Amino acid sequence: MTGSFDFLQDENDTLNLNFEKLKSDINPPQKAQKEDKKFEPIPEGDYKVEIVNSQVKTSKSGNKYLALTLRVVEGDHAKKIIFDHFNLFHPNAKVKAIALDKLGKLTEMVGLGSELKNASDLKDKVVNARIVIRTDINYGDQNKVQYYFSQTDSAVDSLF
Repeated sequence: MTGSFDFLQDENDTLNLNFEKLKSDINPPQKAQKEDKKFEPIPEGDYKVEIVNSQVKTSKSGNKYLALTLRVVEGDHAKKIIFDHFNLFHPNAKVKAIALDKLGKLTEMVGLGSELKNASDLKDKVVNARIVIRTDINYGDQNKVQYYFSQTDSAVDSLF
């Protein structure tokens, strides 16, 4: 046998094809498809979230930022993951000020006041967050944290 499929032949000139494997390469198992839904946006609204990871990272442009991984802890969307970041080291003063203000409100809401010494101090803290959907040109629809508010405040009160 000759042609473009020579690499599939063994020394006995027989084809060794595993059709199930080839099919699974084309159509991944359902489990893999369900994992992709993990990052589909949840509906906009107020959610109780836990900070499951908090670390300083460096952006592609070289600026450091605080990255949070949040997990919804209640309701129909429990266990869904949402990401938030704070551009605390951005060269643009306005961007930096917005990040500092948002982080200041978050640390106040979780009882740290202005005493945030390490990114890890935020880990395992629970807070309410107003989640919105924003469209990113590279990644499509994504959830973003518009603001945080305490469990005793209403969402409107936390804006003022």
